[in-house]
Amino acid sequence: DGAETGADMPAMIAAGIGFKPIPSLRIVADVNYYFNKDVDWSGKEDYLVGGMEIGAGLDFALSESILLSAGYITAVNTGALKGYHTDLSHSIPSSTIGVGGRYYINPNLYVALGVSNTFYDDLYNSGVDYQGLVTGMETYNKSTLDIAFGIGFSR
Repeated sequence: DGAETGADMPAMIAAGIGFKPIPSLRIVADVNYYFNKDVDWSGKEDYLVGGMEIGAGLDFALSESILLSAGYITAVNTGALKGYHTDLSHSIPSSTIGVGGRYYINPNLYVALGVSNTFYDDLYNSGVDYQGLVTGMETYNKSTLDIAFGIGFSR
């Protein structure tokens, strides 16, 4: 039909810090802020404010060839107000926990495996208008499991 819908990615600013209390342990933390109000989402930006996430993680070298890691990130504020949510487009507060590991086959080659699970809060959207026929309430709930495998090479 030739219709165009804005789907900009919001600008963001991020800050992080990391330190090594001992040579085999690295601890990190970060905060991410999303400038959701400055996007063109064909009017949906009227139902947005800035969003923020905070996270923390650690890496532990079990040996010279095995690295273990774990992390956590939570959406403190998704930036989505009540009028933003639909069955096709919603932003739900969430928390993600992940663990992983890396095995160095040699100093230039490694394999990695990671698993994370994102837990979303239930979101209830009342007064949803179904094409003027009826109004109702929608419940959005989900969780996401991610599994990743990788191979890394450097010279």
